[in-house]
Amino acid sequence: MLAAMAEGCGIDKPSLAWWVTFRVIDEGSWGSRGGVTSIFDLLASGVFTEAKADAIRRFLER
Repeated sequence: MLAAMAEGCGIDKPSLAWWVTFRVIDEGSWGSRGGVTSIFDLLASGVFTEAKADAIRRFLER
């Protein structure tokens, strides 16, 4: 996770001061910045390409 964050920030390696806390959220969403981020919120935000959003919707319909 930290290596991916460093890559996304364009730096060689993660800072020793970074930390990540994981918490399971039963309804299938995840935590972000102290709150819950729903996949439905992300689908509506435009963060995914249309093809990826369609694939996620198909998966959720199962």
